[in-house]
Amino acid sequence: MKLDRPAIILIGVMAVLFVGTLLAYPLNPNEFDAEVSVQDGTATVTMTSSVESAYVVCAVSLSNDSIREVLVYQDESYESYVGKSDEDEKLKLLSSHLKYMGKDYRIIDADGLKALMSDTSNASRYDVVVFSGALPCNVYSKSVDLVSGWMAAGGIIDWFSESRFGYYSAPLCEDFVDWETDQPLESNPFGLHYYDGVQHADVRSEISDLLGITQNIVDFHAVIGDSDSIVNLGYVSEDGRYSVAYAKFGAGGIVISGGDLDDNEWTEDISFAKVIGSGVCDWTSYESLTGYVTGTKEVTIGVSGCDAVYVYLGTMYPRFGSLTEVR
Repeated sequence: MKLDRPAIILIGVMAVLFVGTLLAYPLNPNEFDAEVSVQDGTATVTMTSSVESAYVVCAVSLSNDSIREVLVYQDESYESYVGKSDEDEKLKLLSSHLKYMGKDYRIIDADGLKALMSDTSNASRYDVVVFSGALPCNVYSKSVDLVSGWMAAGGIIDWFSESRFGYYSAPLCEDFVDWETDQPLESNPFGLHYYDGVQHADVRSEISDLLGITQNIVDFHAVIGDSDSIVNLGYVSEDGRYSVAYAKFGAGGIVISGGDLDDNEWTEDISFAKVIGSGVCDWTSYESLTGYVTGTKEVTIGVSGCDAVYVYLGTMYPRFGSLTEVR
């Protein structure tokens, strides 16, 4: 069969479009990146954004020696206060945003957690994310507490769940007490008070505004900001509860959200990703630049006496994040 000229032209056009689609799709037209170079006490940050993006550049002084590795505690052989499917859903949500923050993670089980928290000399190198609502009994129970010493030495726990330190967990193969029997534990650290009611907090903290942390729900698990050891990373309500807080404990501490996924499903995971990716809990001070970038843009910021430069592209939804040591 002989094709006429219009048919040949049409087939040619379709072929070009098909090949173009194959090439364009994997290349991803939305590209975001940043590079940091330092000379004579000044950091030059070269940002690339294929669409207009808000940016934040911070020269940061850190309280610890290193940028942290992210570990996620999960152990299928231990009871979970919130349920395994809830744990998996929370990890899925958080990891979908951590990738934009330049943060990988690895999962450790109860034995790995015990080994980690038994080594307090390296505590400041790690963030541990907890979804289960209960730490395993080999690190925390009525007779065991490796957690306090590990946090005091610089470790940080990101508690992505409710019932902080109210319960401990045991292996499924053992006779596990009911959650309401012999528990919750009597100790209640970190300024936790149990208020009735859930509300939206309206007053935003400076760091929340800078990093675009939008989680503003407080509930009865929220931290009360009545201590110098509590840092508000989110919003504060009329009765003094923080939507996202960092409760210091020695050189480390615990990140706590005042609203669960059922209340605020679309911001809690994003806010935790921003806290973890920025390393903001280690910041002792910072200087910042903000603005917008389309294409390539270069900015400079003084870093004398600073330890790292944090670069963030995006607003509520992260597009790119990186924390770079400049020591």
